[in-house]
Amino acid sequence: MKMLIVNGKSLVLILTIVLMGTFGTQNSYGQTITASTPEPLTEANLHDSIVTLILSGGLYEKSIFTIERAVNVSGIPGVTIGTRQGGVKRFGIKRVSDTQLTVQLQFFDNIDTDIPLVFTVEAGAIVGYNGNALTTTLPVIALEESLDASTEAPLTEATLHESTITLTLTGRRFADESDIGRAVSVSGIDGVSIAVRGFIFTQWDVDRVSDTVATVTLAFSGNINTDATLTLTIGADAIINYDKDFTFQFPVTAIEESLDASTTFPLTEATLHESVVTLTLNGYRFAEWGIENALSISGIDGVTVSGSYFGVDRISDTQVTVGLQFDGTDFNTDAVLTFTVDAHAIIGSDYGLTAQVPVTAIQKSNATVSIAPSPVIPPAVEERLTFSLNIAGGENVAGYQATVLFDDSALEYIESANGDYLPADAFFAAPVVDDNWIEGTFFDEERWEGSVTIAANTLAGAANGDGALATLTFKGVDFKASQLTLSQFYLVDTAGKLWEAHTENAEITLPPEPAEAILGDINRDGVVNIQDLIIVGARYGQRGQNDADLNGDGLVDIVDLVLVANAFEADAAAPSLNPQILEQLTAADVKNWLTQAQHLSLTDPAHLRGITVLEQLLMALTPKETALLANYPNPFNPETWIPYHLAKDAEVTLHIYAVNGTLVRTLTLGHQPAGMYQNRSRAAYWDGKNEFGESVASGVYFYTFIAGDFTATRKMLIRK
Repeated sequence: MKMLIVNGKSLVLILTIVLMGTFGTQNSYGQTITASTPEPLTEANLHDSIVTLILSGGLYEKSIFTIERAVNVSGIPGVTIGTRQGGVKRFGIKRVSDTQLTVQLQFFDNIDTDIPLVFTVEAGAIVGYNGNALTTTLPVIALEESLDASTEAPLTEATLHESTITLTLTGRRFADESDIGRAVSVSGIDGVSIAVRGFIFTQWDVDRVSDTVATVTLAFSGNINTDATLTLTIGADAIINYDKDFTFQFPVTAIEESLDASTTFPLTEATLHESVVTLTLNGYRFAEWGIENALSISGIDGVTVSGSYFGVDRISDTQVTVGLQFDGTDFNTDAVLTFTVDAHAIIGSDYGLTAQVPVTAIQKSNATVSIAPSPVIPPAVEERLTFSLNIAGGENVAGYQATVLFDDSALEYIESANGDYLPADAFFAAPVVDDNWIEGTFFDEERWEGSVTIAANTLAGAANGDGALATLTFKGVDFKASQLTLSQFYLVDTAGKLWEAHTENAEITLPPEPAEAILGDINRDGVVNIQDLIIVGARYGQRGQNDADLNGDGLVDIVDLVLVANAFEADAAAPSLNPQILEQLTAADVKNWLTQAQHLSLTDPAHLRGITVLEQLLMALTPKETALLANYPNPFNPETWIPYHLAKDAEVTLHIYAVNGTLVRTLTLGHQPAGMYQNRSRAAYWDGKNEFGESVASGVYFYTFIAGDFTATRKMLIRK
C-alpha cells in the first residue's frame, strides 16, 4: 500500500474509518428472529395472547414507533396486533430489551382447522439492517367450541331459589362479567329469574370465575304443582368472538310442601310450660330472619312463644325450634296446639303452612306421692342414701312418670329401681339424667341443678292403695342441706289417661348445732375424723362463709385441712378402724395435701400435729405391696369391676383372655399413683365386650394385671 508522505497521519485515519464501516455492513445479514409464547396457541387463547419475538445477530431500534410500523402479523384472518386506546397502550407492541419484543394479539373470528400464524419484522425495526424482512411462525390449534351447564344436585322446587348453575366453556373464553349478565336468561317456570345484585343475596347474579367458568345464581318466588322444565339460554355476547347461542334445559321436581311439628316427649298439660317443639319444613327452606314475627300459636288459651330462655331458634334451613310458655288455666279435655308460619318466613312460598301437636289434659287425682325419708340428715361424702317414691290413695294406676330435681353440688345420682306398687312384670324405663340451668331471682344466684326422670308402666292390670312406686339412690358429694323436688309428675290409668297427684318433696337438713361446738366437727356428729377432712377436701377453694373455713380467712384451703387433721381424736387418726370411710380418700389426694402443708413451713404445735396425722393417713392409704384382687361380682353379667392395690406409682394394663388363650380385650389404665383401687369408682371396669364392641359368650375368662414389674392373673366367670 502506497501512502502520501505529506500529511500522512490524516490519511491513515481516514482509511481506518472507511475500513470499519465496510466490516459492519458486510456482517449484518446473519440476523434471525424466533417467536415464543408461555403456552401453545389455540383458538381459545389466541385473543390477548402475548408473543415474544427474539432477535439474534442484531439489535432492535430504540424507537417503539419505528418498531410498530415495521412489525405485523398474518396467516389467520381476524388476527391483528392490539391497538392503542385512549392514549394508553393497552395491547400493542412493547420493546422489552435490545433483542426482545412482545406482541399482544387480538382475534375476532373463528378457525376450523389448525393453521400457522406468521410474524414479520421489517428491516426498519433493526439497527443498521438493510436486508429482507425477517419472518417466523407459530402453530395455532383449532378447537371445537362447546358449553356445558351443570348443577351440584338435581333441581327441585325446594332448592330452586338461590341454586347455582355452573357454565364450563371449551374452545373459547367468556366475555366480561357485565356482558355475560346481559346475555344470560332463564324461562320455562313462572317466578324463576336470575338473582339480582344487592345485599339481600350472598352471590352475584353472574360470576365470571375464570376465562372458561362462570356461575349463574337463580331466584324463585313462585310455586309449581307438577314437575317442570327450566330453560337456560346463553347468548353469543357472553363469549368472546363467537356468534352462536347455547340453550340448556333442567328438569325441576315439584315437591308437596308441608310443615311438621314434633316434641321429644308427648305434650301434656303438666309438661306444656317450657316445652320445646321442633318445626320441620318439607319442600321449602326457612328464611334466615323474621321467623319469630311470622309464627303464631293457637288452640290453647295461655300458650305463647317463650320470650326469655327458649324463643324461636332457626337450627337449619328446614328446622326451627319453638320454646313454649303456658300461663293459662287447666283444661279438662285433650286439646290440639296449632303452629302457623306465614309465607314471608318461607323462602319461595306464597302461602303459609300449619302444623299441629296434640296435648293431653291431666285430671286431678286424690292420690299423694311423696319422697321419703324426709327430713333426713345429709349423707357423708361418698356415702349412699336411698329415697323411696311412695304413693298413698292410688286408684287404677297402670304407670307413672316423675322428674326428681336435686342439688348436684350436694348429691350425685347413682341408680333407681321399680318399687313394689306396680305388678312385678312392670316395665321400668331407663332413667334420663340431665343437668338443668336454673336462673336465679333477684335474690338468688344462678346455679346448676341435677335431674333424673323415671317412668314405668304395666299391661297386667292396675294397682290401688298405698305402696312404693320406685327407689332412687344418691351418694353424698358434700355435707350440706338441700332438697329433692318432684317435678312433672303424673299417673297413668289403664286407659292411658294422665292424672295429676298431690306431691310432697324431701328435705335434707343439717343436724342441730351442739351447745358446745367442736372445732373441725363440720358434720356435727360429735367427733372430728376423716369424714370432716373429706368435707373440707370437697369444699377446697370455696370462698365466703363456710363451715369448712376453720381459720375464718374467707377461703377453704390447705390450712383448714391441717387444722381439721390436728383436731382428730386419737382413735379417729387410726384409719384401720374406718375402712369404708377410707375408700372416700385416695393416697394421691392426701399426698398432695401433705406436700402443700409441708411447703407452708408452719411450726406451731397444732399445724405440726395436723401434718403428722396426714402422714399417718398417707401410710394407711398406701399399700405395702402391689396386689390384684378378685373381681366383683363374680360370676357376672354383663359387667364387672377388677380391684387392685399399688404400692408405688406405675403404668397399669389389664389383658383379658378367653380360656383358650385368645386375647379378648386390653384395658389400658395409664399411669396410676400408688393407692387402693377397690371401690367401683376407682377399680378397673370391664363391660363384657371384646375389642370390637361385641358381647362375649358365657364361660371362664382370665385377666392378667401388669403394673410396672408386677404381673398377676386371676379367673372370672360370665354367666348369662
